[in-house]
Amino acid sequence: MKKRLISGMLSVLMVVLACVPAAFAGEDRGVQREIIYCADSFYLVREVEVETQARAAGQVTGNATQTLYNSSDTALLSVTVRGTFTYDGKTAEADSATYSYHIYDTAWRFKSGSARCDGNQAIAEVTFGRGLFVSRTIEAVLTCSPDGKLS
Repeated sequence: MKKRLISGMLSVLMVVLACVPAAFAGEDRGVQREIIYCADSFYLVREVEVETQARAAGQVTGNATQTLYNSSDTALLSVTVRGTFTYDGKTAEADSATYSYHIYDTAWRFKSGSARCDGNQAIAEVTFGRGLFVSRTIEAVLTCSPDGKLS
C-alpha cells in the first residue's frame, strides 16, 4: 500500500514538472492566450485579460486563467487569479490577489487553494483530486510590468 502511494505521488510530480510552454496563440480582443502541453497528454490554456474599466493612472487589474484539457479537447478544471497592481514606470507591485476555480468534470474535486502577492506577481495555486491517489495542482500567475502591462 505504501509503495502504491509513493508511486502515485511520484507520477503526479512528474506530470506537473513535465508541463512546458509550447506556443503562444496570440491576442484576441485584449485576451492573450498561450497553450502549454504536458507529458501526460493533457494541456493547459492560459488566458490573460485586463479589466479595462478597472484601469486607472498607476493602477491596473486583470485576470489570468489556466484551464486544463484532456487529449479529447474537453475542459476538466480551471483556476483564475485576479490581481490588482500599482506601477510607476520603474517598478510594479501586486497589491491584492484572489482566486476562483471551476470544475467541469465531476470526477474531480477541490482539495485546497490559496492566492498570494509576490513582488509584481499575483499567484493562485489550487489542488484538485480524483479518486484516491490522483491529484493535480494548477497554478495561475499574473505579472505586471513597470509600465502596467499584464502578462
